[in-house]
Amino acid sequence: MTGDDCFILVEQKHKAPYKLHFIAKAILTTNHPPKIKGQDDGIKDRLRLVPFDYRVTKNIENSNLAESIIETESAGVLNWLLEGAKEWYSTGFKLPACSVIDTNTDDYIKSNDELQSWLDERTTTIKKNPIESLQVYDTKTKVSILHADFIDYSGSHIKRQEFSKMLESKNIA
Repeated sequence: MTGDDCFILVEQKHKAPYKLHFIAKAILTTNHPPKIKGQDDGIKDRLRLVPFDYRVTKNIENSNLAESIIETESAGVLNWLLEGAKEWYSTGFKLPACSVIDTNTDDYIKSNDELQSWLDERTTTIKKNPIESLQVYDTKTKVSILHADFIDYSGSHIKRQEFSKMLESKNIA
């Protein structure tokens, strides 16, 4: 479920249906980030890649951390949680911007752009439009040749029409 107005229609037997609004976010904790196939705005609006660069080593690990926090900091932690909950609620359940997360996410999305990687590798700085470099063919044939090369390069199995749309999204074709 995505978008700002997320809900499902709940229908109980012999009762009027009603909308159930979602107020939660899905969080995936993985060893490797998900592979992104598309480069549309949808994935850019939904994905936030949070870097966890710090590793707690055995020599500084505190196995009694939870108990220690409860004993000494419980009131402060509760106040911090309540303030955060109020802020999150007041912003319509949107997370605040964080430049580290935004940069990390943008870099990851760009690194998953197979079409851009293919264009960077297969075209020169002078002629960034591979269609112009195939001057002896008509546009449909050019796209077919480029499509075959892209499939060979990426291992992708997209159709030629989808490939054409991808080129158009990069202002090519």
